[in-house]
Amino acid sequence: MIQQEQVFISYKREDEEFAIQLRDKLRSWGYKTWRDRDDIADESWAVGIDRGLKTSSIIVGVMTEKALTSDQVFKEWMHAIINNKRLILLWLEDFDLDKLNYQFQTHQWIDFRQSHAAGFEALQNALKQAPQPNIVKSVVKPPVDTLPARGLIPPGSRMPYGENPNFVGREEELKQLAQSLFNANGNTAAAITPAAAASGIGGVGKTQLAIEYAYRYGRYYHGVHWINMQDVFADEQVSIESRVNEEIAACGRAMELPHFPDELEDQVRVTLQAWRQSAPRLIILDNIEETGVYNLIRQKFQGQHVLITTRAMNERAWRNVGATACAIKTLPREQSRQLLRKLAPR
Repeated sequence: MIQQEQVFISYKREDEEFAIQLRDKLRSWGYKTWRDRDDIADESWAVGIDRGLKTSSIIVGVMTEKALTSDQVFKEWMHAIINNKRLILLWLEDFDLDKLNYQFQTHQWIDFRQSHAAGFEALQNALKQAPQPNIVKSVVKPPVDTLPARGLIPPGSRMPYGENPNFVGREEELKQLAQSLFNANGNTAAAITPAAAASGIGGVGKTQLAIEYAYRYGRYYHGVHWINMQDVFADEQVSIESRVNEEIAACGRAMELPHFPDELEDQVRVTLQAWRQSAPRLIILDNIEETGVYNLIRQKFQGQHVLITTRAMNERAWRNVGATACAIKTLPREQSRQLLRKLAPR
Protein backbone atom coordinates (compact mmCIF):
# COMPACT_ATOMS: atom_id res chain seq x y z
CA MET A 1 0.00 0.00 0.00
CA ILE A 2 1.19 3.52 -0.83
CA GLN A 3 1.26 5.28 2.52
CA GLN A 4 0.82 8.74 0.99
CA GLU A 5 -2.48 7.94 -0.74
CA GLN A 6 -5.14 10.38 0.42
CA VAL A 7 -8.81 9.46 0.64
CA PHE A 8 -11.47 12.18 0.28
CA ILE A 9 -14.55 11.39 2.38
CA SER A 10 -17.71 12.60 0.63
CA TYR A 11 -20.84 12.60 2.76
CA LYS A 12 -23.98 14.46 3.74
CA ARG A 13 -23.92 16.32 7.05
CA GLU A 14 -26.60 14.02 8.50
CA ASP A 15 -24.14 11.12 8.08
CA GLU A 16 -21.28 12.80 9.94
CA GLU A 17 -21.15 10.24 12.74
CA PHE A 18 -20.46 7.49 10.20
CA ALA A 19 -18.02 9.75 8.31
CA ILE A 20 -15.94 10.18 11.48
CA GLN A 21 -15.95 6.43 12.04
CA LEU A 22 -14.86 5.94 8.43
CA ARG A 23 -12.06 8.49 8.85
CA ASP A 24 -10.72 6.72 11.91
CA LYS A 25 -10.76 3.34 10.14
CA LEU A 26 -8.92 4.70 7.11
CA ARG A 27 -6.26 6.29 9.29
CA SER A 28 -5.79 3.07 11.23
CA TRP A 29 -5.10 1.33 7.90
CA GLY A 30 -2.38 3.85 7.04
CA TYR A 31 -4.24 6.17 4.69
CA LYS A 32 -4.26 9.93 4.84
CA THR A 33 -7.81 11.29 4.91
CA TRP A 34 -9.48 14.52 3.89
CA ARG A 35 -12.77 15.52 5.51
CA ASP A 36 -14.23 19.00 5.39
CA ARG A 37 -14.58 19.53 9.16
CA ASP A 38 -11.06 18.26 9.79
CA ASP A 39 -9.16 19.95 7.00
CA ILE A 40 -10.74 23.30 6.07
CA ALA A 41 -9.02 26.01 8.08
CA ASP A 42 -7.98 29.46 6.84
CA GLU A 43 -9.85 29.33 3.54
CA SER A 44 -13.38 29.39 2.25
CA TRP A 45 -15.38 26.19 2.30
CA ALA A 46 -15.54 26.01 -1.51
CA VAL A 47 -11.79 26.55 -1.90
CA GLY A 48 -11.09 23.94 0.77
CA ILE A 49 -13.32 21.35 -0.89
CA ASP A 50 -11.65 21.99 -4.25
CA ARG A 51 -8.19 21.59 -2.69
CA GLY A 52 -9.22 18.38 -0.94
CA LEU A 53 -10.55 16.87 -4.16
CA LYS A 54 -7.49 17.82 -6.18
CA THR A 55 -5.04 16.38 -3.65
CA SER A 56 -6.91 13.10 -3.10
CA SER A 57 -6.40 10.05 -5.30
CA ILE A 58 -9.42 8.14 -3.96
CA ILE A 59 -12.96 9.41 -3.35
CA VAL A 60 -15.06 7.38 -0.91
CA GLY A 61 -18.73 8.36 -0.99
CA VAL A 62 -21.24 7.63 1.76
CA MET A 63 -24.31 6.58 -0.22
CA THR A 64 -27.60 7.41 1.50
CA GLU A 65 -30.87 8.79 0.18
CA LYS A 66 -30.07 12.25 1.54
CA ALA A 67 -26.66 12.15 -0.13
CA LEU A 68 -28.37 11.53 -3.46
CA THR A 69 -30.31 14.79 -3.05
CA SER A 70 -27.14 16.82 -2.42
CA ASP A 71 -25.77 18.77 -5.38
CA GLN A 72 -22.42 19.11 -3.57
CA VAL A 73 -22.06 15.36 -3.00
CA PHE A 74 -22.99 14.83 -6.66
CA LYS A 75 -20.20 17.20 -7.76
CA GLU A 76 -17.65 15.44 -5.53
CA TRP A 77 -18.49 12.04 -7.00
CA MET A 78 -18.47 13.46 -10.52
CA HIS A 79 -15.01 14.91 -9.83
CA ALA A 80 -13.74 11.33 -9.52
CA ILE A 81 -15.33 10.32 -12.83
CA ILE A 82 -14.23 13.38 -14.78
CA ASN A 83 -10.66 13.19 -13.45
CA ASN A 84 -10.39 9.39 -13.75
CA LYS A 85 -9.91 8.89 -10.01
CA ARG A 86 -10.98 5.88 -8.03
CA LEU A 87 -14.51 6.15 -6.67
CA ILE A 88 -15.82 3.73 -4.03
CA LEU A 89 -19.41 4.11 -2.83
CA LEU A 90 -20.50 2.82 0.57
CA TRP A 91 -24.13 1.68 0.52
CA LEU A 92 -25.21 2.68 3.99
CA GLU A 93 -28.99 2.38 3.86
CA ASP A 94 -31.85 1.19 1.67
CA PHE A 95 -33.20 3.68 -0.87
CA ASP A 96 -34.75 3.73 -4.32
CA LEU A 97 -31.87 2.90 -6.68
CA ASP A 98 -33.78 4.60 -9.50
CA LYS A 99 -32.69 7.90 -7.92
CA LEU A 100 -29.01 7.09 -8.46
CA ASN A 101 -27.46 8.86 -11.43
CA TYR A 102 -26.45 6.32 -14.05
CA GLN A 103 -22.77 7.40 -14.06
CA PHE A 104 -22.40 5.94 -10.57
CA GLN A 105 -24.08 2.63 -11.28
CA THR A 106 -20.93 1.17 -12.86
CA HIS A 107 -18.64 2.09 -9.97
CA GLN A 108 -17.56 -0.07 -7.07
CA TRP A 109 -20.11 -0.38 -4.28
CA ILE A 110 -19.59 -1.87 -0.82
CA ASP A 111 -22.68 -2.90 1.13
CA PHE A 112 -22.80 -1.62 4.72
CA ARG A 113 -26.54 -2.13 5.19
CA GLN A 114 -26.43 -5.39 7.13
CA SER A 115 -23.15 -5.03 9.01
CA HIS A 116 -20.72 -2.14 9.41
CA ALA A 117 -18.00 -4.55 10.54
CA ALA A 118 -18.37 -6.62 7.37
CA GLY A 119 -18.54 -3.45 5.31
CA PHE A 120 -15.29 -2.07 6.73
CA GLU A 121 -13.57 -5.42 6.16
CA ALA A 122 -14.71 -5.40 2.53
CA LEU A 123 -13.56 -1.78 2.12
CA GLN A 124 -10.12 -2.54 3.52
CA ASN A 125 -9.75 -5.46 1.13
CA ALA A 126 -10.98 -3.38 -1.81
CA LEU A 127 -8.44 -0.63 -1.11
CA LYS A 128 -5.62 -3.19 -1.09
CA GLN A 129 -6.63 -4.50 -4.50
CA ALA A 130 -6.14 -2.89 -7.88
CA PRO A 131 -9.03 -0.62 -8.88
CA GLN A 132 -11.85 -2.37 -10.70
CA PRO A 133 -12.31 -1.10 -14.26
CA ASN A 134 -15.47 0.91 -14.70
CA ILE A 135 -17.59 -0.32 -17.57
CA VAL A 136 -18.96 2.94 -18.93
CA LYS A 137 -21.98 2.53 -21.16
CA SER A 138 -22.65 5.18 -23.78
CA VAL A 139 -26.36 5.16 -22.96
CA VAL A 140 -28.05 3.65 -19.92
CA LYS A 141 -31.73 3.49 -20.73
CA PRO A 142 -34.41 4.42 -18.21
CA PRO A 143 -37.26 2.01 -17.42
CA VAL A 144 -39.78 1.72 -20.25
CA ASP A 145 -43.02 1.14 -18.38
CA THR A 146 -42.56 3.33 -15.32
CA LEU A 147 -41.93 7.03 -14.97
CA PRO A 148 -38.72 7.80 -13.05
CA ALA A 149 -39.03 9.93 -9.93
CA ARG A 150 -37.69 13.45 -10.10
CA GLY A 151 -33.98 13.65 -9.43
CA LEU A 152 -30.96 15.92 -9.59
CA ILE A 153 -29.80 17.44 -12.83
CA PRO A 154 -26.06 16.84 -13.41
CA PRO A 155 -23.74 19.66 -12.29
CA GLY A 156 -22.59 21.92 -15.09
CA SER A 157 -26.03 21.88 -16.69
CA ARG A 158 -27.75 25.01 -17.92
CA MET A 159 -31.28 24.79 -16.62
CA PRO A 160 -33.01 28.16 -16.04
CA TYR A 161 -36.10 26.61 -14.43
CA GLY A 162 -36.61 24.71 -11.22
CA GLU A 163 -39.01 21.84 -10.65
CA ASN A 164 -42.66 22.78 -11.09
CA PRO A 165 -44.53 21.68 -7.93
CA ASN A 166 -47.84 22.24 -9.73
CA PHE A 167 -47.10 19.91 -12.64
CA VAL A 168 -49.80 17.26 -13.10
CA GLY A 169 -50.43 14.43 -15.54
CA ARG A 170 -48.55 13.95 -18.83
CA GLU A 171 -47.16 10.56 -17.77
CA GLU A 172 -47.72 9.01 -21.20
CA GLU A 173 -46.28 12.01 -23.02
CA LEU A 174 -43.13 11.88 -20.86
CA LYS A 175 -42.68 8.18 -21.52
CA GLN A 176 -43.28 8.76 -25.24
CA LEU A 177 -40.52 11.38 -25.34
CA ALA A 178 -38.15 9.04 -23.52
CA GLN A 179 -39.00 6.21 -25.91
CA SER A 180 -38.31 8.44 -28.90
CA LEU A 181 -34.94 9.58 -27.55
CA PHE A 182 -33.59 6.38 -26.03
CA ASN A 183 -34.89 3.94 -28.61
CA ALA A 184 -34.51 5.79 -31.91
CA ASN A 185 -34.49 3.40 -34.85
CA GLY A 186 -35.55 3.15 -38.45
CA ASN A 187 -34.24 6.64 -39.22
CA THR A 188 -30.52 7.12 -39.85
CA ALA A 189 -30.50 10.75 -38.69
CA ALA A 190 -32.44 9.90 -35.55
CA ALA A 191 -30.10 7.02 -34.72
CA ILE A 192 -27.12 9.41 -34.83
CA THR A 193 -28.86 12.29 -33.07
CA PRO A 194 -32.17 11.20 -31.52
CA ALA A 195 -34.61 14.10 -31.53
CA ALA A 196 -38.19 14.43 -30.29
CA ALA A 197 -40.42 17.40 -31.02
CA ALA A 198 -43.08 18.08 -28.40
CA SER A 199 -45.53 19.89 -30.65
CA GLY A 200 -48.80 21.60 -29.85
CA ILE A 201 -50.70 24.86 -29.74
CA GLY A 202 -49.42 27.80 -27.74
CA GLY A 203 -50.05 27.60 -24.00
CA VAL A 204 -50.67 23.84 -23.93
CA GLY A 205 -47.68 23.25 -21.64
CA LYS A 206 -44.84 22.19 -23.95
CA THR A 207 -42.13 24.09 -22.07
CA GLN A 208 -43.37 22.79 -18.72
CA LEU A 209 -43.30 19.28 -20.16
CA ALA A 210 -39.67 19.75 -21.23
CA ILE A 211 -38.78 20.97 -17.72
CA GLU A 212 -40.47 17.94 -16.17
CA TYR A 213 -38.64 15.62 -18.57
CA ALA A 214 -35.32 17.21 -17.58
CA TYR A 215 -35.88 16.58 -13.86
CA ARG A 216 -37.15 13.03 -14.35
CA TYR A 217 -34.67 11.86 -16.98
CA GLY A 218 -31.74 14.26 -16.51
CA ARG A 219 -29.76 11.79 -14.43
CA TYR A 220 -29.47 9.52 -17.47
CA TYR A 221 -27.36 12.17 -19.22
CA HIS A 222 -23.97 13.78 -18.69
CA GLY A 223 -25.63 17.18 -18.68
CA VAL A 224 -28.83 19.09 -19.50
CA HIS A 225 -28.43 22.20 -21.65
CA TRP A 226 -31.32 24.61 -22.25
CA ILE A 227 -31.27 26.65 -25.47
CA ASN A 228 -33.88 29.33 -26.14
CA MET A 229 -34.74 29.58 -29.84
CA GLN A 230 -37.84 31.76 -29.67
CA ASP A 231 -38.51 34.33 -32.41
CA VAL A 232 -35.96 33.13 -34.97
CA PHE A 233 -37.09 31.82 -38.36
CA ALA A 234 -35.70 29.66 -41.13
CA ASP A 235 -35.28 32.58 -43.59
CA GLU A 236 -33.05 34.40 -41.08
CA GLN A 237 -29.99 32.14 -41.24
CA VAL A 238 -27.58 34.74 -39.84
CA SER A 239 -29.93 35.41 -36.92
CA ILE A 240 -30.30 31.66 -36.28
CA GLU A 241 -26.54 31.10 -36.27
CA SER A 242 -25.96 34.05 -33.97
CA ARG A 243 -28.65 32.97 -31.49
CA VAL A 244 -27.66 29.32 -31.28
CA ASN A 245 -23.96 30.17 -30.90
CA GLU A 246 -24.69 32.59 -28.06
CA GLU A 247 -26.82 29.96 -26.33
CA ILE A 248 -24.21 27.21 -26.76
CA ALA A 249 -21.52 29.52 -25.36
CA ALA A 250 -23.76 30.24 -22.35
CA CYS A 251 -24.02 26.48 -21.81
CA GLY A 252 -20.21 26.27 -21.89
CA ARG A 253 -19.93 28.96 -19.23
CA ALA A 254 -22.40 27.07 -17.05
CA MET A 255 -20.18 23.99 -17.38
CA GLU A 256 -17.27 26.03 -15.95
CA LEU A 257 -14.93 24.56 -18.54
CA PRO A 258 -11.28 25.23 -17.69
CA HIS A 259 -9.44 27.91 -19.69
CA PHE A 260 -12.67 29.00 -21.33
CA PRO A 261 -11.77 31.29 -24.27
CA ASP A 262 -12.86 34.89 -24.71
CA GLU A 263 -14.03 34.80 -28.32
CA LEU A 264 -17.54 33.52 -29.09
CA GLU A 265 -16.41 31.28 -31.95
CA ASP A 266 -13.84 29.59 -29.73
CA GLN A 267 -16.35 29.25 -26.87
CA VAL A 268 -18.75 27.41 -29.17
CA ARG A 269 -16.00 25.12 -30.47
CA VAL A 270 -14.76 24.23 -26.97
CA THR A 271 -18.29 23.62 -25.68
CA LEU A 272 -19.30 21.37 -28.57
CA GLN A 273 -16.04 19.46 -28.20
CA ALA A 274 -16.74 18.90 -24.49
CA TRP A 275 -20.25 17.66 -25.31
CA ARG A 276 -18.96 15.14 -27.84
CA GLN A 277 -16.36 13.82 -25.43
CA SER A 278 -19.03 12.94 -22.83
CA ALA A 279 -22.19 12.12 -24.73
CA PRO A 280 -25.05 11.74 -24.54
CA ARG A 281 -26.27 15.05 -23.23
CA LEU A 282 -29.81 16.34 -23.26
CA ILE A 283 -30.16 19.45 -25.43
CA ILE A 284 -33.50 21.23 -25.00
CA LEU A 285 -34.35 23.56 -27.87
CA ASP A 286 -37.22 25.60 -26.50
CA ASN A 287 -39.65 27.34 -28.87
CA ILE A 288 -38.36 26.25 -32.27
CA GLU A 289 -40.63 28.16 -34.62
CA GLU A 290 -40.20 26.02 -37.77
CA THR A 291 -38.76 22.66 -38.76
CA GLY A 292 -36.40 24.52 -41.08
CA VAL A 293 -34.76 26.20 -38.08
CA TYR A 294 -33.85 22.85 -36.57
CA ASN A 295 -32.63 21.59 -39.94
CA LEU A 296 -30.12 24.44 -40.10
CA ILE A 297 -28.61 23.79 -36.66
CA ARG A 298 -29.03 20.07 -36.00
CA GLN A 299 -25.48 19.14 -37.08
CA LYS A 300 -24.16 21.02 -34.05
CA PHE A 301 -25.82 18.50 -31.72
CA GLN A 302 -24.56 15.31 -33.32
CA GLY A 303 -24.48 12.42 -30.86
CA GLN A 304 -26.71 14.13 -28.29
CA HIS A 305 -30.39 13.72 -27.42
CA VAL A 306 -32.43 16.71 -28.61
CA LEU A 307 -35.79 17.62 -27.10
CA ILE A 308 -37.64 20.32 -29.05
CA THR A 309 -40.69 22.34 -28.03
CA THR A 310 -42.57 23.76 -30.98
CA ARG A 311 -45.89 24.90 -32.41
CA ALA A 312 -44.99 23.29 -35.75
CA MET A 313 -47.15 20.18 -35.84
CA ASN A 314 -46.42 18.63 -39.26
CA GLU A 315 -45.32 15.10 -38.37
CA ARG A 316 -43.87 14.39 -41.81
CA ALA A 317 -41.85 17.61 -41.80
CA TRP A 318 -40.28 16.66 -38.46
CA ARG A 319 -39.55 13.16 -39.68
CA ASN A 320 -37.78 14.63 -42.72
CA VAL A 321 -35.32 16.43 -40.43
CA GLY A 322 -34.70 13.38 -38.25
CA ALA A 323 -37.10 14.12 -35.38
CA THR A 324 -40.10 12.27 -33.99
CA ALA A 325 -43.16 14.46 -33.49
CA CYS A 326 -44.95 13.90 -30.18
CA ALA A 327 -48.31 15.65 -30.19
CA ILE A 328 -49.13 17.47 -26.95
CA LYS A 329 -52.84 18.01 -26.48
CA THR A 330 -54.78 19.87 -23.82
CA LEU A 331 -55.00 18.21 -20.43
CA PRO A 332 -57.93 15.86 -19.83
CA ARG A 333 -60.70 17.40 -17.71
CA GLU A 334 -59.80 15.63 -14.46
CA GLN A 335 -56.12 16.58 -14.71
CA SER A 336 -57.16 20.14 -15.53
CA ARG A 337 -59.17 20.18 -12.32
CA GLN A 338 -56.16 18.87 -10.39
CA LEU A 339 -54.05 21.68 -11.83
CA LEU A 340 -56.62 24.32 -10.91
CA ARG A 341 -56.83 22.99 -7.35
CA LYS A 342 -53.03 23.26 -7.07
CA LEU A 343 -52.94 26.76 -8.52
CA ALA A 344 -55.89 28.08 -6.52
CA PRO A 345 -56.29 26.00 -3.35
CA ARG A 346 -59.28 26.81 -1.17
